[in-house]
Amino acid sequence: MCNLKFFVVEVNKNSNQLVHSVRIEYWEMVQFTLDAATFFKLQPFEYHRRFFEQDTRPDGRAFDEQRQAHVKKSVLTKSIGSSQVKMGNTMVTCGVKAEIAEPTFDRPKEGFLVINVEVPSLCSPHYNPGMPHELTQYLTFHISQIVTKSNLLSLESLCIAPRRAAWTLFVDMLVINDDGNLLDACMLSLMAALKDVRLPTVKYNETDNTVKEVSDAPVQQLQLENSIVSHSFVYCDDKYVLLDPTFAEESVSATRLTVHMDSNGELAGILKEGGASSMSRELVQKCISIAKRQNKALLKLL
Repeated sequence: MCNLKFFVVEVNKNSNQLVHSVRIEYWEMVQFTLDAATFFKLQPFEYHRRFFEQDTRPDGRAFDEQRQAHVKKSVLTKSIGSSQVKMGNTMVTCGVKAEIAEPTFDRPKEGFLVINVEVPSLCSPHYNPGMPHELTQYLTFHISQIVTKSNLLSLESLCIAPRRAAWTLFVDMLVINDDGNLLDACMLSLMAALKDVRLPTVKYNETDNTVKEVSDAPVQQLQLENSIVSHSFVYCDDKYVLLDPTFAEESVSATRLTVHMDSNGELAGILKEGGASSMSRELVQKCISIAKRQNKALLKLL
């Protein structure tokens, strides 16, 4: 049964003015039902909570279960390395292009790695058209920070001739469809694309200050120091910790925790966002343990 509340305001007929007293009446109505889609739109939090109370999620996964992930490499013909990652309905494409530039004065033996993420409005019906979504700047900054602090790639390996020439790698990620957990999908696509990179063998000529490709020489792979993958969780209703959240699960959660792990299963970094609810040390440790269990499965995709 559904109780509806009606506000009845009394009007003085003589003075045509509102009477200060207000009478509230409750009427018991007939029972009615809502289909799942309508109930989700009207009460998204309550919709998810009813699943969580049954120790499951709307898509049938357990709280610590990852969505099925697929990785394809060499999907772009105009790049030296590329990948496409699909995690559930979230899809990201990554491409790498290379140019030769002069090293900076203070780092004469290092090349450059430039990372950019694009989140267009077309990737989700929840985004307004026009200006790029704020996630564009957030993802670009955070992924760049992780790559730099983890020493993922030796920039000295990109040097062709000290103070003269070095490779500049431009890594561009494009979100095709956003159904949640973009950070993990972008990190996975970045790693897959970097492992797919093949640089031509080149030689610097001091006489005319030029760089020329060496004919019949094999292409070179990047000298990656490690592999970094991300495992993101959301904390909902101060009770439930969900791995690999969907867009809908993110929308009803106040706190997000991302655990970055390397190929050795070691912790490479933690990012916590949202202050509306706090996570205890035990919950954080639980997330790290889950990330370690899931780490090998994601690394195998690379």
